[in-house]
Amino acid sequence: QLAGAADRLAAGDFAAPLPTPAVWEVARTTRAFAEMRAALAARLSELRAANTELEDRAARLTSLQAELIQRDRLAASGRLVAQLAHEIRNPVANLRNCLELLHRRLADDPEGREFADLAIDELLRMHELAEQMLDLNRPRESGARVCDVAAVAREVAALATAGAQAGEFRITVTGLPAAAAAIAPDACKQILINLVQNAREAMTRSSVAGGGATNATNAMNATTTSARAGGHAEIAVGRENGIVTLLVRDDGPGFAPDVLPRVFDPFFTTKAAVRGVGLGLFVAEGLVRTAGGRIAASNAPGGGAEIRVELPAAADTGATE
Repeated sequence: QLAGAADRLAAGDFAAPLPTPAVWEVARTTRAFAEMRAALAARLSELRAANTELEDRAARLTSLQAELIQRDRLAASGRLVAQLAHEIRNPVANLRNCLELLHRRLADDPEGREFADLAIDELLRMHELAEQMLDLNRPRESGARVCDVAAVAREVAALATAGAQAGEFRITVTGLPAAAAAIAPDACKQILINLVQNAREAMTRSSVAGGGATNATNAMNATTTSARAGGHAEIAVGRENGIVTLLVRDDGPGFAPDVLPRVFDPFFTTKAAVRGVGLGLFVAEGLVRTAGGRIAASNAPGGGAEIRVELPAAADTGATE
C-alpha cells in the first residue's frame, strides 16, 4: 500500500490514502512518507505562486518597456513636428503677403479675387495647423502649476453640452468633488476638451478618424452602422497613492484592435476623408507627459472607449482619498 501511494505521488496524486500498519517500523516509514508528501506539496504550491508572480512581473516589465518605447517615439515625433511647424510658418506668412497684394490688384477680376480669397483661407488653415503643432512646446504660465481637475472637468462638461437638447450628447462628472493636480489649468482643460471632443465624435459620426481636438476628429473604431445624435460620456475624478486620476469613458463603438496601439500617434487617422489631421490625442499625450503623468487608452469592459489620465497630485492638495 505504501509503495502504491508512492507510485501515485510520482503521477501527481498527493491525496492517495496511506496504510495504518501495526508493525512499528512500517508505521514510522508511513509517517515519514506523509510528512515528505505534505512538504513537497507545500513547496510545489510556493513554486506555482512564484511562477505566477514572475509572469506578472514579466508582463508589467513588457508593458513598461513598450510604454517607454512609445514615449521616446512620441517625443521624437513631437520634436520633429515642432521643428517642421516652425519652418512652415515663415513661408506661409510670405505667401499670404503675396496673395494679399495680388488680391488688391485684382479689383477688376472677381473670379481672380475669389481664387485669391480661397488661397488665403487655405494658408490661414495651414497657419492654424502649425500653431497646433507648436502648442506642445509653447511655454505656459510658470506661476499656475496647481489645478483643481474636478472643477475643470465640470467646466468642460458644461461647455461641451451647452445648448444640448434632451436626448443629445450628455456628460456626467463623478468621483471626487475636488482634486488638485500639479498641472497648469489651461493644459488640463485642453486635455479634457480633446478627450471629450473625441468621445463625442465617436458617438455622433458613423465614420470617425484619429486625433484632432480643434477639428473634432479621433481614432475611434469606424464600424458604427449609423450616426447618433445622442450618447453619454463620463469623466470620473479620483485620487490614489499621490496620483490624481481622470477616467473618460463613452458608450461609443470603442477602439478597433488595429487602431488602439496608434491612437496617440501624430497625424494618425482611420479615414483620410474625414476632416482633421489627427493631432488631438497626440497633443493630449504630450501635455500629460510634460506634466509628469501618464495616459492610456483601452476599451471599457462594458463597451465603448476608455482613456485614463494619471497626473501627479499637488503637494498642497486638500482632496480626500
